[in-house]
Amino acid sequence: MKFKRPKLVFKKKLNDYSNFAFYLKKFLNINLYHVKKLDHARCVNCNSIKKNFYLSKCLPDFNIIKVLSNDISRKFYLRSIGKCLNCGLIQDFNRFSRKDLIEYLRQLSNKDQTISEEVWSEFPVPQKYENFLFKRHFKKRFKRWKKNLKFYTKPKKILFLRPTLGLIMNYFKKYNSDIYFLDISKISEQTILKKYKNANYLKGNIHGYFFGDFLKYKNFFDLIVVNHLLVHSIDFNHSFKSLKKLIKKRGKIILSDEIQIKYHNPFHLNFWNEKKLIDICKKHFKNVETIRDCGNINYSVLGATEKKDNPDLILSN
Repeated sequence: MKFKRPKLVFKKKLNDYSNFAFYLKKFLNINLYHVKKLDHARCVNCNSIKKNFYLSKCLPDFNIIKVLSNDISRKFYLRSIGKCLNCGLIQDFNRFSRKDLIEYLRQLSNKDQTISEEVWSEFPVPQKYENFLFKRHFKKRFKRWKKNLKFYTKPKKILFLRPTLGLIMNYFKKYNSDIYFLDISKISEQTILKKYKNANYLKGNIHGYFFGDFLKYKNFFDLIVVNHLLVHSIDFNHSFKSLKKLIKKRGKIILSDEIQIKYHNPFHLNFWNEKKLIDICKKHFKNVETIRDCGNINYSVLGATEKKDNPDLILSN
């Protein structure tokens, strides 16, 4: 069955029926197009309050009413998607504060609980499913990396952020590097520790906002591989600043699968296209390289990338 993607709807005059939309979700499990009009909310990129709002749907992949408190489920569910009229970034303005996020994580600390696919419900994940994920997300990516990803010296210390069952780590085995990682999935963590006996599991949080002990590793890593995290970030400028402090002077950062336009996904907050993401990266890093056609091509990248592909970005100073 083909998934019908909900689109944004722009109208010059929008009424805020967000409370009604939430109650429909809560009591009848109906997902209604809506917007929560936050006129004074500031753009996370440029801090402007000038924006146009859009109607959109939210389609959570789990029962938010059952597992989250009323206040947190309301903020998680209601969308306030708009386009900043100053910098042009489309974003959800109704995002958690850091305090909200900590409360959300207290109620639901494991990302596995938000995924409807049964394979994420218990350890170990079936090998057949791992093979499927590798073929869909990494087989082509590794070919592109082999041709285009160059290091002047072998990376001795590599940090992986959300390495997805360790599949993305496979490419770097040849370097025999010291491996460090954080993930947002407990099953992924278990899988990695089983596969990579010498992997160093770091303490901290990378889901929505970076905080914790891992941020103490300043000027430590030769390479950081970030896999589909910043599109979820409630403060991506903080994330970039944190990454910049962790990386060594001549180190590199790989951004993998960070351009995805899913307006209906409650975890997706930053709807940048390729040009806008590169512009944001250049605010924090001198060099931004692009490796074309790395990931899966689907509806969420079409129209958002220069060549209708799924590129990775390489950042350095």
